Amino acid sequence: MNNQRRARSSSDKMTSAVMVIIIALVLALAVFATYGKVADKVEENAIANGTKEQTVGYAAKQAGQTIDEYLEQYGLSGSKDVTEKTPISEMYGFMTLEKYLELSGNEKTADDYIKEAKLEGQVTKDSLWKDVEPLIPAGVYFGGEESLNQIKQIYGIGDEVTADTPWGEAEAIFDEAAERLANATPAPTDEAAADAAAEAESADTDAAENTDAAADTDADAEAGAEADSSESAE
Repeated sequence: MNNQRRARSSSDKMTSAVMVIIIALVLALAVFATYGKVADKVEENAIANGTKEQTVGYAAKQAGQTIDEYLEQYGLSGSKDVTEKTPISEMYGFMTLEKYLELSGNEKTADDYIKEAKLEGQVTKDSLWKDVEPLIPAGVYFGGEESLNQIKQIYGIGDEVTADTPWGEAEAIFDEAAERLANATPAPTDEAAADAAAEAESADTDAAENTDAAADTDADAEAGAEADSSESAE
């Protein structure tokens, strides 16, 4: 009898332990699922606010497509390198040169583009854009030497970048120039902003006073005209 009670006691303890483990797993899965939904919502808000780059998943959702449908148009359906969390800019890098040129509206074929960039033997139409882009001469990258020179003038870049400079080298120079331009135009201080607001308020007040004065003048003129009319009638 005692042996039966001990057996049942051990069995009950084991069953209870298993139930505790199962409940813990269920709760853990529920917490994980909730966290995943919250994390996705936070990410979507950040993308919508412009504080984070669009991901493949977000872009597909906005387009009303599945991930595979969205990637298919870029020739990336079934790609192991691109997932729903991949930023769009990185996704472009996994497109082939041929597909990238097609979707970017470039009228040149991949073979013609390779010849123009003098990259024969280094890349093919099936090479990934991320591998081709750094090799492209700046002149070709910007659609011609004239366009390159115009852009260099805007950025204040000299002979450190020429039409033959590979974009892999030129990009850093353009990034530094862009940062210099951004820092060259300081944001208005609080004091300057307050002065501007005061001037705007003063201008509004003057305009209102001038409007009231003009209205008073018109009223006086009208009253005078009526008085003259009355005297003439008498």
